[in-house]
Amino acid sequence: MTDWKPCKPEARRPVVLLRTVRFSVLHYVATAVVIGTAGTAGTPATAHAQTDEQRSAARAAATEGLQAMSEGRYKDALDLCTRAESLMHAPTHLLLIARAQAKLGHLVEAQEAYIKVTRDTVAADAPHAFVDAQHTAAEEGAEIAPRVPSLKVDVEGATPQEAKVTLDGAPLATALIGLAMPINPGTYTLAATGPGTEAGPVTLTVAEGAKQTVLLSLKTPAPAVAVPVTDGAQSEGAASHGHGGLRAAGWIGLVIGAAGLAAGTVFVVLNHSETADATSLCSNDKCAQSKQSAVASDQSSANTDAAVAWVGYGVGAVGILTGAALLWAGSRPSAPAAEPATARVVPMFGARSVGLRVAF
Repeated sequence: MTDWKPCKPEARRPVVLLRTVRFSVLHYVATAVVIGTAGTAGTPATAHAQTDEQRSAARAAATEGLQAMSEGRYKDALDLCTRAESLMHAPTHLLLIARAQAKLGHLVEAQEAYIKVTRDTVAADAPHAFVDAQHTAAEEGAEIAPRVPSLKVDVEGATPQEAKVTLDGAPLATALIGLAMPINPGTYTLAATGPGTEAGPVTLTVAEGAKQTVLLSLKTPAPAVAVPVTDGAQSEGAASHGHGGLRAAGWIGLVIGAAGLAAGTVFVVLNHSETADATSLCSNDKCAQSKQSAVASDQSSANTDAAVAWVGYGVGAVGILTGAALLWAGSRPSAPAAEPATARVVPMFGARSVGLRVAF
């Protein structure tokens, strides 16, 4: 028979022991929460759940919430414990909610949750977990109180009833104006308005445990400077319209000038044709008596054609020059004018003269 000998402890045994202790503590706390929750089934003053399913769900949610707290998942813990409290009221639920809020930096909400636990009515036969939760809440609540900052908002230039103050865009209750109110640490933007007055946005950062005061000074806003946009636009439009009229008249003048030159050229051709016809009727500068009337008619027509040709050339020259001048004037920049400039080209014909008149 082999003698029995005790085995030597392994090197990892301390680590295993620590894990065992940690698990035991976690199991003890979870059991306290669950037992405390279960104990409320016969306590009408604290039990809100009406069915076994609700009580069972509340215990499950509280246990998961405690596990989430131990793993640092504070948002999940807050959500789970809040669900458990909605299913069944228990001081242990509120204690876990307060701790999760504190970890998330919601110090105001955490303080309120601690106060609820301490002020909760616990029956004489309530589970010890409920009594322990109240004692723990009183201790932890006293520790968190100095960490809760406060902010006092003062307004000058209007009464609190007249002023409309916003905190991060949300209306601030009138009763809170001039009162040091608990607030979570963070950065905030304040603004205020009054009867015909306003205070520009003020951004400030509130540190943990700080006691800050901000003054919103309501003042009449500076009147806006009137910019004569309409008048300027009208002047610019009038000037543009005037330039457009000059350019239009210039193009009309060029068209009339071109037509005059073309007509003059046509009548020059006719003059040469009539003169050639009259010359062809005579030989050696001698014309028969029978052809003299025809020669005289051709020469008269040639003279008329020549006169009309000179008129056409005159009109053409004046039209070209006038049109070019108007186009040049219309393209020049000019100061805004009160009245738009317009122009009309009017042909002029006289007994021995022809031309164009530009009327503005």
